[in-house]
Amino acid sequence: MNLNEKIKELRKEQNMSQEELAELIDVTRQAVTKWESGASSPDTKHLIQLATIFNVPVEKITGNKQTGIYTVTENEICSYCGKKAEFYKDENLIEAYCSPKCQQLHTIAMNKIKKNMKWFSIGIIISVLLLLFGAFINFSIDKNIVIGSGIILLGITLILFPYCTPESYKKYGYIKTTQIGRILGFITEMFGLLILFLG
Repeated sequence: MNLNEKIKELRKEQNMSQEELAELIDVTRQAVTKWESGASSPDTKHLIQLATIFNVPVEKITGNKQTGIYTVTENEICSYCGKKAEFYKDENLIEAYCSPKCQQLHTIAMNKIKKNMKWFSIGIIISVLLLLFGAFINFSIDKNIVIGSGIILLGITLILFPYCTPESYKKYGYIKTTQIGRILGFITEMFGLLILFLG
């Protein structure tokens, strides 16, 4: 059974008119008519809404074609913005999104993280080395200068590259997690300045 036939069949099973379905999805009746005639197809957002309204998996509407879209059945938040998620876009059900736009923005953000990971790693390594030198090696330079510099560099690294674990993104969303990371970086930097100038 084709997508258009399946939408029509599921709508009739719910004893729903095209107008009623259109109102639930917030589209025109003409849009539903086009879907049911095969003149056009619903996009990802509308497929998810149809699956939710008919209480069936997306694959049942699409005729078991693998769309890569899996509807959210529990309280999940969008991996990008942190709002209520509507669908998963991976078969492992890890990354959930509220809209295709957030999915696209999240993909861009993750690619940027991968691209800049070397700079994050370099910043962390240098920070740790400065802290270790300051703590364990005796030399003529004041230890507070070395330790404070290490902590300041760590703070700057966290502000510029506020990367977190996938679990953090899943729990709070990319945007909120990034904000938390930058705040922690700022606090770390202030602590380093205190050690540097007051130590």
